[in-house]
Amino acid sequence: MNHYQYEAFSVFKSKKFIFIFCGIALLVFIACLPSLVEHSYDYTDDGKFIVEHQESIKETIIEMLDPEKKHIQSVTLLPGTAQGEYDNGGSISGNYHIYFSAYVNDNREQSLKGELSFPDAEIPPFTFIHPNPYEDADQDMTSWYADFEVSENSFWDWKREEEVAEYAWKNFADSLSDLGKSLVKQVQTERAALLFDQWLQEHQENFKSAIQTELYRADPELEQSLGKIQSIRLSKRQDYFPYSTKELRFDVTFEKYPEEAATIEAEFYSQDGRSIFKDSSVPAVISFYNGRFAIKSEADSKLSSIFSKSRLGNSIGEISYELPEDYKERILIP
Repeated sequence: MNHYQYEAFSVFKSKKFIFIFCGIALLVFIACLPSLVEHSYDYTDDGKFIVEHQESIKETIIEMLDPEKKHIQSVTLLPGTAQGEYDNGGSISGNYHIYFSAYVNDNREQSLKGELSFPDAEIPPFTFIHPNPYEDADQDMTSWYADFEVSENSFWDWKREEEVAEYAWKNFADSLSDLGKSLVKQVQTERAALLFDQWLQEHQENFKSAIQTELYRADPELEQSLGKIQSIRLSKRQDYFPYSTKELRFDVTFEKYPEEAATIEAEFYSQDGRSIFKDSSVPAVISFYNGRFAIKSEADSKLSSIFSKSRLGNSIGEISYELPEDYKERILIP
């Protein structure tokens, strides 16, 4: 190799080295670019908020997602992804929220999305120009609560399994609670019905007489079609809560149609403040919804046909009319 060839080869090696070095440097720069962006201090106000509160946010993430610290060893926040907005400005009020991304255990694949909500940074309805919550004195960003959504990465399978188990347990607990409430209500209802039946037995004749007198006073022709009231008993279909004055439902049978029952609904009140559920001797008054006496029949029954033909009846087999004013919307059961 002569002198010129050696110099040319040396220059070539030098340029090749520079080219390789620049290529490696470029690859390193590209690989580190996300980290450089993350650690840039040129964040938005939302990103700066994430940075300033990163320790409490990290603690909240671990506390909410992995309180026993079995799976999450570290949390990395990405302030550069932070975006804030008010969730409404239309016909209802809204609050400020910051949305951001993060990952755990120094593994970007184990990512999650976070949301910070600020209940004291609020705008009223129809606020079309939103304030800057970091500059407006009326917007308080000191208190917040968080919500997190994990990615589909298989790392989070343990979390999804926990949520499924928690959901199943909650449903089971709710079912037990509902069953318990249902049993308690059933026992209370049966006891209330038993106590009320005691009152009803003692006042049966007075009750029948009061309802019969009122019904036939309003439409005397009905007595010829129905005969006297044969019985009044507490209906098994009740919507009331025991020991209350809510509407009670009664089945009424008539002398000429003992196999069929009409229904009346009325609220009961004791005459002197004593409870009819505790003292069967207590006189009572009954009132009807909107001051209208109403008695209903079953569809397609014989009673329905008779009620429909009454001058006070309607096409669905119900007799309904306003009580006289001197009744004060009530009927006394001595």
